[in-house]
Amino acid sequence: MLILTTSTVLLPALKELREEFDTSEVAVNSLANRIWQLLILCAIQACGSSSSVSISAGIISDIYSPKDRGFAFGIFSLAPATLTGTAAGGFIIQYLNWRWLFYYLATYGGIIILLILCFVPETSSPVNQQNKTPKFNSNVFSTKSRFNPFATLKLLGYPNFVLTAIYMSIVVSMITLQNISVSRNLSARSYHLLPSSIGLLFIAPTLGCSLGSAIGGKYSDFVLQKARKNGVEIICPEMRIKSATPGALMVPCSYLVFGWLLIINFNIYVLMILWFVAVFGSYIIYSSLSPYLIDVCPGLSASAIALSYCMRLSMAGVISIFGSLMEDFLGTGWYYTLIFVMCFLPTFFLVLVYFNGNRWKENFFKRNSYALH
Repeated sequence: MLILTTSTVLLPALKELREEFDTSEVAVNSLANRIWQLLILCAIQACGSSSSVSISAGIISDIYSPKDRGFAFGIFSLAPATLTGTAAGGFIIQYLNWRWLFYYLATYGGIIILLILCFVPETSSPVNQQNKTPKFNSNVFSTKSRFNPFATLKLLGYPNFVLTAIYMSIVVSMITLQNISVSRNLSARSYHLLPSSIGLLFIAPTLGCSLGSAIGGKYSDFVLQKARKNGVEIICPEMRIKSATPGALMVPCSYLVFGWLLIINFNIYVLMILWFVAVFGSYIIYSSLSPYLIDVCPGLSASAIALSYCMRLSMAGVISIFGSLMEDFLGTGWYYTLIFVMCFLPTFFLVLVYFNGNRWKENFFKRNSYALH
């Protein structure tokens, strides 16, 4: 929850930061000479909060079997903190100033740390395993315990991981672009909304994120359980990819319609519904495919989620630098058409993984059975 709050609380403040620092949205989202201290401290803050994602993936892998991991990861990905961040950010900006956002985050983060120290126990347990190729339901890859922080990069040579993570990163990164675009468009155009109103509008994507996470994770488990009930002899992780299909269809279409309606200042409630659908579909994909990454990287679940998260945030950071520039250059309608294309074309990565994943997994782990630790 902390990382979601820290990543969303500034969204309603983009206009105020631009005006106070006499810069553009592009600079606020990337680099500016007068706000370098703010950016460095935000980066340090993100380093601390993002570690919870990989640790949580390891905990889920430790305490849940494959048939329940999807729903567990979906619950973990629920986003009430997104609403907390944006709604609180909007009211703080309107009635105090943007510096109070960080006082709020410091207090909130301190409470979270105390709760973790008091209520989260150690979940890992040593398990011996002799096979070089891990099984689907295995939690431990190797008995070696030597720490190698760069070993995770070996996963970049694993097609199952790379293609799936790239697709997830693209889809979820588009949420960042839409968040920035919505904030700047709704504060201008004919809407002229106040920061507090923009913050409250984030209820729509928050609900989409929460429902998409819960439903996507549960549906991912349902697909596996249905295969077992139908008598499928070999249950493989690639079956989870089917559960991402509804989201893969919803996401690009909702972006396309949203963009072209936004340029004509269409009814804001319709735009919020489309915003909800885009985020809902994105998190169906995210919560369906994240358990897949855990399943195909047995014993390496925390590393796999950490690396995929690194790819996702790196992509979101880079494209957010150019997002506002691209929208100004192309126009809002064609900008969202570009987002449509970027979300649609990579779906073929999932098709490749679905048909070739099992073979790729066996080949990869035979080559790297001891190199990953």
